[in-house]
Amino acid sequence: MGHLSPTGYWGNKLPRLVDYGIGGRLNLRSIKLFVDVCIYFACIFFTGHVCLHIYSDDPATSGIMRIREDVPSDLVKRFHADDWQVASTNACRLYVPLRTPCLIYIHCTGDRTSRAVLDILEDVFAGTNLWEARPRIEHAQVMTSEDLERMGWLGAIPNVQPTHAVSGGCDLLWGPERIRGAYAYRTMIQTSRNQILPLGSDFPVEGINPLLGFYAAVTRLSASGQFPHGPQGCYLEQRSTRFHALQGMTLGAAYASFSESVTGSLAMGKRADFVVLDRDITTVPEPEILVTKVLATFIDGEVVYKSL
Repeated sequence: MGHLSPTGYWGNKLPRLVDYGIGGRLNLRSIKLFVDVCIYFACIFFTGHVCLHIYSDDPATSGIMRIREDVPSDLVKRFHADDWQVASTNACRLYVPLRTPCLIYIHCTGDRTSRAVLDILEDVFAGTNLWEARPRIEHAQVMTSEDLERMGWLGAIPNVQPTHAVSGGCDLLWGPERIRGAYAYRTMIQTSRNQILPLGSDFPVEGINPLLGFYAAVTRLSASGQFPHGPQGCYLEQRSTRFHALQGMTLGAAYASFSESVTGSLAMGKRADFVVLDRDITTVPEPEILVTKVLATFIDGEVVYKSL
């Protein structure tokens, strides 16, 4: 991913690397822009989430825009015209794959910036099949129910990090009504065109262990079994099934980056990248997910780690 801080166009200042280097594993085909910024410190979120309405715990603000709302619209049009793929972060990163799949991230963490990004997508891709470009909204942390539906029929792909939902900090900021549109994974799957919901870790903001994300996705609980809303988790109706959680970390993630033909599943002609676990995380009792051990890791069919 490439990022330069100026608000003017800088897509011509970065090389595009596709399947570059040893094994063809280095890619530089994404751009990141910031509309707002998520400030996270000591488990407390500050005024990064730009919302449609004032914060529930601070009526003096509804969040801070980092740049004027017209700036990302102009930049996305330029990057699109220059054949970069568009993406966004919600926290909102908006991925929009183009003819040569390259990505633009737009950081937007609240429901106001999510709506602004969807407006931009509709405008830039008017008259085209937006879903073929696979535009991607990164984080998609809080959205209105209307915009969750809109994201689905537009064909934008949310890319989420399940441990965000159980880290705490935003329940007071968003309040009991707005938070019902936060981390709405089941709704995102149901409204998407192909039931694709890519999952990631957001490391180093969150832990790098993918099992933590898998556990959070299917239980809506932190690794300690806690959540600000109580021991039963945060809005259990929005938790993912184990099938969709595993799919989101594998084939879903590959699909969102136009890599599903080479990775994301074990099939003839694809890369043999996989791990061997000591138990079946799709069937074991939920607490056992967290104590699952990796027995071996394979990359291109070669063992790069083993504890057998």
